[in-house]
Amino acid sequence: MSRKHTVDHQAITDGDMSANITSNVTNIMNMDAATYHLFWTGGAGVDGEIIFEASNEQVKDGADVTQWTALDFGTTNDLDDSDTSWIFDLAELNFKWLRCRYAFTAGVGTMQGFLVSKVKGA
Repeated sequence: MSRKHTVDHQAITDGDMSANITSNVTNIMNMDAATYHLFWTGGAGVDGEIIFEASNEQVKDGADVTQWTALDFGTTNDLDDSDTSWIFDLAELNFKWLRCRYAFTAGVGTMQGFLVSKVKGA
């Protein structure tokens, strides 16, 4: 019988949405699936884009990654002040490092971001 382990990680804490935000880098090398939950408050006139980036760069620490590739969801992930939270389900995680960016266009608010992942075990 196999077990499933979950790992949770706060990747964005009190992100200032009046500027660009970059999450903490997460090592997802042995994760089978992950869910990224972003939510924000304030949100007056918020306008921006959510971008997920991945890397397989062979470094020991995520802070040392210099080569990022944006993940293609087939559409842009534009948010505005009509939204207050988004959930992204990520599967087939074929890379080692993951981060999330908020590309600011306009507005103010505070963003939180959580990554919850599932790891199958024996």
